[in-house]
Amino acid sequence: MDKSRLSTETAPGFYSGYEAWKGWSNLFCYTPDKADYFAGETRGLAIAGGEILEIGFGSGDFLQ
Repeated sequence: MDKSRLSTETAPGFYSGYEAWKGWSNLFCYTPDKADYFAGETRGLAIAGGEILEIGFGSGDFLQ
C-alpha cells in the first residue's frame, strides 16, 4: 500500500446530514425520555458508586 496517497481529509459532504440523522441537535441534552431509555439499558447493573468508561462516538447523552 502506498501510504503517501492516503489522506486524513474527509471527502466533501461525506458526513453532511449525519448530525440531523442521529438526532444530535442538542448535545448533552438529557431528557426524561433518554433517562428512561438509559435506565432500561442499565437495569440490573451495579453501577452506583462505581466508575463508568463510555467509549463511543455520539452526542454524550449517556455520559451526561
